Amino acid sequence: MPYQPPILVTKENFGDSDYDDLCEFIKEKVKHLDRRLQSFRTDKLPEMVRLYKGKPKNKEVEWPWPGAANLVIQLIGTFSDELLSRIVGGIYMYDPLWTVVLFGDTPDGEGDELKQITERFLMDEAYDPERLDLYRAEQGAFHSACKYGTGGIYTPWEYQKEVEYVYTGGGEDGASFPKGEEKEVVRRDCPHPELLPLNRFGFEPNVAKLANMKFFYIIDSMDYWDVKNLRGRSPYYKEEDINALLEFPDAIQETEMEREVNEQFQLSSSGTDTAAARWYIYNCFLKYEKGKKTYVLTARYHKKSDKVLWVAYNNYPKNLHPVEDVKLAYDDESYLGTGYVDMLHAYQKELSNNSNWRTNNRNYNMMGVWRISPESKLSSVLDFYPGVAVPAKKDELELLKPGADTGYSNEPDMFIMSAAKERAGVDPAIGGTGGGIVNPKRGIYSAAGTSMVLAQQNNRNNLRMGDMRLAHVRLGIKLLDMYANFGIGDRVKKYQEDAVKLKKALDSYRDGTLGLQLRPTSASLNKELDRQNNILLTDRLDRFYQVQAQMIEAMMNPQIPQDLKEYYAQALVASRLLMQDLLRNFNKDNTSALLPQIKQLTQGAGGAGNGAVQQGGGFAQVPQVPRGAVSGGGVPTLSQNPI
Repeated sequence: MPYQPPILVTKENFGDSDYDDLCEFIKEKVKHLDRRLQSFRTDKLPEMVRLYKGKPKNKEVEWPWPGAANLVIQLIGTFSDELLSRIVGGIYMYDPLWTVVLFGDTPDGEGDELKQITERFLMDEAYDPERLDLYRAEQGAFHSACKYGTGGIYTPWEYQKEVEYVYTGGGEDGASFPKGEEKEVVRRDCPHPELLPLNRFGFEPNVAKLANMKFFYIIDSMDYWDVKNLRGRSPYYKEEDINALLEFPDAIQETEMEREVNEQFQLSSSGTDTAAARWYIYNCFLKYEKGKKTYVLTARYHKKSDKVLWVAYNNYPKNLHPVEDVKLAYDDESYLGTGYVDMLHAYQKELSNNSNWRTNNRNYNMMGVWRISPESKLSSVLDFYPGVAVPAKKDELELLKPGADTGYSNEPDMFIMSAAKERAGVDPAIGGTGGGIVNPKRGIYSAAGTSMVLAQQNNRNNLRMGDMRLAHVRLGIKLLDMYANFGIGDRVKKYQEDAVKLKKALDSYRDGTLGLQLRPTSASLNKELDRQNNILLTDRLDRFYQVQAQMIEAMMNPQIPQDLKEYYAQALVASRLLMQDLLRNFNKDNTSALLPQIKQLTQGAGGAGNGAVQQGGGFAQVPQVPRGAVSGGGVPTLSQNPI
């Protein structure tokens, strides 16, 4: 199914008065949220950026003297980058990016193959820079969450075409010119994840969960040519509205957040020419109740002209919104999370003050104050520096020590750093260290020892990782929903013989006939341990197959008593159920593909019979044999113990 553009909401299909009420709802909501978030955007966010970057509040300080120590210890930036490295490494160092869990199977037993091709497709799309380029977008959102407590990714489905001018001949020599012809190519037909800046994001601060908000918006910043070509983006924009917008730009100067970046890199301001003009179009997402129905809509609104440009019905599957957020330290009372800027601001300030106080004290006592006789000419001709030779008489020049050197001790700083590590929760884990060490001098871990260190779940590192992995899975589910409903175009061809399976997997997921669900890839076990587990499982399965085959073979013997056959039938079912639990404990989801079906095997073991043992959803038929039909004066036994 190809991408479906949104359907326009009009007075004809929504009602005259209802449409007017809807537009008024959009206008009032935008104005209300803008008022609530004004201080957050203009004051709070720029200050948070400054604290993360470790920039002093004043470029130069004048107290206790001009040019005094002005260092900011970058505690917030250090811990933010440390946590980000663990998050990104914990997600992108393991394949696949998402683990697909299979519930049930297809009638032809292809579920495991469909699961694997789905994992491969999602990972291919995520790493492709022309498609999702997901590493860049997620890293930005995760970093925003680490620093400020909240991050966001905007993932609209984009369908873009470009004109490629193809060379057709000419230009081989100076007598002719190169010739070509236009060829229109589809450059993008997929989701386009991008970082959602907090200063362009409008939300209800008192609603903790984005999915529960009735209204939120994203501000699109456009230049003159973007506005002029709005109809190229969507035919719902009207020419008269575009012409009215071009008359009066919203701004020709930088915003507070832009000013922070410009000052850091010494970039000039926007200026006053046409290229510097900016227009802000509000991309609104809303739930609107009309009678007993709730409509999920999207709208475009221009605040300066107070004009709702158009409204459309949500065109995404399951009414999902193409926005995914991520939090650090979830707060049930507020939408905004608590980032390291808020957690560590006081620690960074105290540590920086201690450092600057010591530096100023050391500089003051190193130089001191020189007292020169008022009758001497030295005060007008002499500069002091280490090792200077002074032509002075006795008592003409005297060094005073007005202050006392406080000395140097790093104990207060170490205490502050320790408290900051405890608050941040990103100091290295110590539990389990040393367990499983093969060579203590070199610090080499065995597979089991590494697993113990990585798998410990008792610190805040794991809590933060859980927050980010949850957002990563939610984003993956949205992407899979989009691909399953809007299709993947010609990209299916590159999978060659697996193309049919990929299409079947996406269609089955869309129709709900195949239970595929995404899970985060486990980062607690290393690859070496996985390989060892698979080898052990292979040996155990071989033993299981042999024992089951021996019991089936014994059941086919007409000389075995009926009671023993019933026991074997029950043992077959019990051992299979136990093996299913064992395989699931080792993350093997599709157990039906690894374990033979007992029902079919036992039915053909000895012909028709009256005895039956319930097995899952069916029955294992046990052949009936007359009692006592055993020759040789004994009961046949298996060559090996089946238990």
